[in-house]
Formats: sequence, structure tokens, C-alpha cells
Amino acid sequence: MSKILEASRTGALAAPVRRPFRLAAFLESETVFSWLMLTPPLLFLLAFLGYPFIYGVYLSFFDKQVARPATFVGFGNFVKLYNDPIFWQAVRNTIIFTGVATIFKASGGLGMALVMNQSFKMKSISRAMLLLPFIVPTVLSTVAWQWILDPGMGLFNRLLMVTGLAERGPSWLGTPTMAMISIIMVNTWRGLPFFGISILAGLQTIPADLHESATIDGAGTWGRFRYVTLPSLMPVILIVTVFSIVITFFDFQLVYVLTGGGPANSTHLMATYAYSLSMGAGQMGLGSAVALFPFTWMAVTSLKTNAELYDPKAMPLAIKHPSLVHYIDLLRETNFLVWVANTMLVAAIATGISLLLGAMLAYPLARMRFRGGALLAIAVAVTYLIPQTLLFVPMADLIGRMHLGNTLTAVMLTYPTLLVPFIAWLLMGYFKTVPKELEEQAMIDGASRWRAMTRIILPLCMPGFLSAGIFAFTLSQNEFLYALLFLSKSSVRTIPIGVVGELIRGDAFYWGQLMAGALLGSIPVALIYSFFVKYYVAGLTAGAVKG
Repeated sequence: MSKILEASRTGALAAPVRRPFRLAAFLESETVFSWLMLTPPLLFLLAFLGYPFIYGVYLSFFDKQVARPATFVGFGNFVKLYNDPIFWQAVRNTIIFTGVATIFKASGGLGMALVMNQSFKMKSISRAMLLLPFIVPTVLSTVAWQWILDPGMGLFNRLLMVTGLAERGPSWLGTPTMAMISIIMVNTWRGLPFFGISILAGLQTIPADLHESATIDGAGTWGRFRYVTLPSLMPVILIVTVFSIVITFFDFQLVYVLTGGGPANSTHLMATYAYSLSMGAGQMGLGSAVALFPFTWMAVTSLKTNAELYDPKAMPLAIKHPSLVHYIDLLRETNFLVWVANTMLVAAIATGISLLLGAMLAYPLARMRFRGGALLAIAVAVTYLIPQTLLFVPMADLIGRMHLGNTLTAVMLTYPTLLVPFIAWLLMGYFKTVPKELEEQAMIDGASRWRAMTRIILPLCMPGFLSAGIFAFTLSQNEFLYALLFLSKSSVRTIPIGVVGELIRGDAFYWGQLMAGALLGSIPVALIYSFFVKYYVAGLTAGAVKG
């Protein structure tokens, strides 16, 4: 009997019972769940970043003329560029422009943050006003600066002459040196708020105990700043500086609108020169007053009649006979309201797509362990460094193959390529701040991994989504290059390309309507930021800075 029992026991051990396959348990594993989340955004990035990038590299080895078959030339294009003096001038300009502007923005932004971190009346309103240069579309504010720097009727020269400081003002955009100084000045004015608000978020994460301990040890104001504040801010300053260098290095719209690369190619950057070669030649191979100054000039200009606007004897900032004629003409003679609706619609949908795909990338990369996760996180960050100027030619080919030219869908699909990598990086910081025990406890209580994510983790990270959404919306309504490429019909244009495309005709600038359009186009975004600015700063403080 005992032998029979022993034999049966041995047989049971030799042939274990196989558990039935359960789909739910399979999907709950970290590796499977991670790749299910990662697959949609990765496919999107491969289609709209990977393919254009590879095709752009492929085109660089061919002589591709518009409407002509491509001819393989090997390294011929690179040799041609190597011997092109304008190309090397563009390289030199880009390095000078990026280096000098970044130094000014970093130092000025640090000072701005230190001031804005103090307690004073109307601090929230001041913060909102200081953000205006960054949040208003670059094209619109650049048009205002173009009028301010005009040699004949511009504000700067008229003030110099009215005050008797000069009989004749300089040609701000007419000489190589002054033009370079001007574009650096405008870029610094625009980028200061981003540095200021990001460093401000970092300041608010420094524990007060550190300053108190330093004070007890005898440190003065300079000592606390040098040994406590500055070392604590260095990670934030480094991140913001790297991000700013990338954006500034590949800047296109500011120089394109302000100088067009002139005079005599003296302000061409690599981005504008690449566009000039590909499209032009057919070769496809410090305080609130400073922040508000151009907007004040927009408002004053838009309310003057043409007679007063071009009167050299009139006071620049005075209005004798206020008139709404430019606003009336803008609304009657252009599709401005259609441009506004298009801009808001495109920005909203592009932001929604970017937030969804960015969250699907960030969540598994921040909270789960699976093979290849660390390498994938680095790859996602690197995609943000791919220059837009390398992508726009193959992206135009891709949009043409999809028959999406002159449709809002074209920019709704291409704008997220600029946003998803940054949003993923931003949200990873938030996701890492949530204790993993909350998720594990929910799953012990019977919640699925999906339910734990949607009901517990995501609600706790809503400040992060709000900050990322505001940032994405700002960049979407500000984007110019893809809109310039894909939207040529007036009925589908957005505000930046509509204002510049239809109110600047050759050498004729309709300054009154331009300023009216720039001011009206700035108001919706300014209102949004004035309401959400405290949430934006709090969101940066809560996750991105710590992450």
C-alpha cells in the first residue's frame, strides 16, 4: 500500500499541474503593461520623427531639385557646404547668437527670479506680466520689434531725435553689427521670463532651514546666496540652460521675421539658411515695464490713424486722435477671426495629443522596471535634440504623401513631434514623486494596474499635467515653421502665419493692422496665463524641478 502511495506521489511530482493561461494576469505584468503603454507614442514618434529624420539624412546624399528626380552625389552636398562662405558665416552667427543670448538670459533670469521670490503687493499680476514675452507668439512680438527698430519711424530712433540725443538714429537692422545686436536683444527679451519662472520654481523648493542655519553661522546676504541659494539652484539652471541652448540654436522665426537673414546674410542662422536653401532656392537637399514695452507700442500704434502714424513730428507714445480703423480693417479685410479659431483649435488638439502620448511614455519609464527602459528614456530625451530644420523637408514630403497639405490636420499631427519628448521628460519628474507603495496597496486591494494608474497616480499628478499642458499650448499656438510650410490658404492659416503672410506684402508693411493683429492675437494667451500662472509655477515646483 505504501508503495502505491509513493508511486502516485512520484508521478504527481513528475507531472505538475499546468495552470490555465489568464489574459488579465499576463497584461498585469510590468513588462507587458509597459510596452502596451509605450507602443502608441513610440509608433507616432517613429512615423513623424523617425521617418523624416532618416529621410532627411538620405536626402543629404542626393542632388534633389524641386520637381526633378534625385541624383546621387555622395558627399557632394557636404563638400559644397564646406566651400560655401555663407554657410560658415551662418555657423558663426548661430554660435555667437546662442552663446551671448544664453548668458544674458541666464544671468537676467536669475536676477528676475530673486526679485520675484520676495513678498510684495500685486506679485501675481507682476508674474503674469513678466511671462508675456514668452507666451505671446514670437512672430507677433517680433513684428512689434520690427516696427520699434524701424530706422525712419521706429520708436527708438524717434525718441533719440525727440530728446535731442541724436540728430539721426542708427540703422538697427541695416548694418551687420547692429542687426546682430538687435536679434540678440530681442531673443534675450523673449527668453528672460522662461529662465525667471523656472528658477523661481527652484527657489521655492529650497528649505528655509538652510537659510536660517547659514544666518546663525554668521552668513550675510551674499554668503547665503553663494553657499546656499546658488548651489541649490545649479541643477535647475543647468536644465533650463541646456533647454534654452537647444531652442536658441535652432531658432528660426525670430530671425526670419526680423531680418530675413540680412543685411547681406550677416544674421543668417543655420536654421534660416537651411530654409533659404531648401525653399527659397528650391534645393530640398527686466521688470514689468520691460516685458510690457512692445505691447504698449502695439496698442499705441494700432490706435493711431495712418496720418498720425507716419508723422515724423508726432510724439511716439502719444495719441492725438484715437481711432479703431485698423481693427475694423483687420476684421473686414482679412480672415483674422478664422485665424484665431484655427489657432485655438490646433493648439488645443495638439496639446491633447501631446499630453496623452507624453503620459503614455512617461508613466512606464518613471514607475516600472523592464528590460531596455533606461535606454529608451535616454532615446526619448535625445529625440528632442533633433533640429526642426533637418525635419521640415522630409516632413513636407510625408504630409504630401498623406494628402494633408493645406489642412489643419497637418499641423495637428506635426506639432506634437516638438512637444511629446519634452512633456514626457516633464511628467516623469511628477510620476517619480508619488510613492510606489500607493500603487502597490491599491493592487493588493484588488485594483488592476490600469485602475491604480488612472484613479490614484494620475490625479495626484494633475499639477504636472497642468504645467505641461500650458507649456504645450503656448508652443503650439506659437509655432511658425510647419504652419509656413503646410498652410498656404488664408482659410486654414493660424495667427502667426496669417498676420505675417497677409499684412506684409513685399516691402509694404501695413503697420496699423499688423499691430492690431499682434495685440489681438496676444490677448487670449495672456488671459490664460494670468489665470493659471500660479498653478504653472506650483507645477514646476512640485515635480519637474525635483525630478
